Amino acid sequence: MKELLLAKRIDLWLQVLALLIPVAWAIARQDFFTSLLAYLTVGSVQVLSCIVNKIGLDKKLRHNGRSKYEKLLVAVLLIEGIALLWLWLDDYSSLRSILQVVLGALPFVSPFMAIWYMAMTKEELVMVRRLVERRVI
Repeated sequence: MKELLLAKRIDLWLQVLALLIPVAWAIARQDFFTSLLAYLTVGSVQVLSCIVNKIGLDKKLRHNGRSKYEKLLVAVLLIEGIALLWLWLDDYSSLRSILQVVLGALPFVSPFMAIWYMAMTKEELVMVRRLVERRVI
């Protein structure tokens, strides 16, 4: 299926562009808001890609690590969401410093998750390309 091959190429290139363009802009502007925007752009594109691939990609074509990534993504989103909500609701919590560490870890964990996800997408693209070349799919 050449459509699937095209879709996987678009998926990979969207991730690359979502990484390069906002990061280059953030470096050029050198301000916190633009850096935050770059960070959120990469994450948003990859979460959207993850959802689309979960729904639309045949299980036989999915990378073995994709389900582990999805579980980790859900765990990170839940932990960070709870930490943010807790900080927002309780200004004087004794856990405040722990919660700030949890939230502060996200900028260090996320790049590894982004690279992992992009690598899985690239491997899926290679696999789909080989199957199309062999006329298996």
